[in-house]
Formats: sequence, C-alpha cells, structure tokens
Amino acid sequence: MVSYLESQPEGIRCFLQLRDATPGSAITTELCDAVQNSHCWVLLITPSFLEDPWCRYQMHQALAEAPMANGRTIPVLKGIDRRDYPRELRCLYYIDVTRKENGFRQIKDTILRCK
Repeated sequence: MVSYLESQPEGIRCFLQLRDATPGSAITTELCDAVQNSHCWVLLITPSFLEDPWCRYQMHQALAEAPMANGRTIPVLKGIDRRDYPRELRCLYYIDVTRKENGFRQIKDTILRCK
C-alpha cells in the first residue's frame, strides 16, 4: 500500500515508523509528532492490529489528535470481519481492501480529498 501511494504523481508521503523515525528519539514522541504533522491518518486494521496493544495505542493517539477530523482518519480493513471492526471507529466509514481490487485507488482518492 505504501509503495503504491508513494509512487503516485500527486506526491503522497507516508510515515513509517521503522523508516522515518529519528534514531535515538522516544518512540511515543515520534508517533505524536507524526500524527500532528500529517494531514490525514490511514489505519490499516488487520487481525494482527486487533491483537497488538501498541497498534491500538497508535489508533487512540490519532483519534485523540483530531476527534472531529471529518474524513482525515481513514480506517482500512484487510482480512477482518465487520463485527471485529474496532468500536472506537464505528462512527467512521471504512475502506475494505480484502475484496476490492480498487482498494488502493480508493485510499489514494480519499487521501487527496483530505488535502
């Protein structure tokens, strides 16, 4: 997904903690800075995401930054059932890339609407 988004002519830049965080900096500081400096947040919700407390913490950080972000938080489901969709996000529409071939394009279009 990141490769697809960053290869688009619109110049979308994604923050990946392992790639973009400053070595030696506090992990939570880097996360909070990334959330504050981003114009939108794509949350890739997978079975692993649902089981990982750190992923849920990151989701809560994004939600705390802009609880009324109106389209800036973009949940993306991959490989989970609707009933497992986090209740914190149930007020937001999501993109399901499990069954849709054009899911990445839909994510890109949504990101571009946020700008």
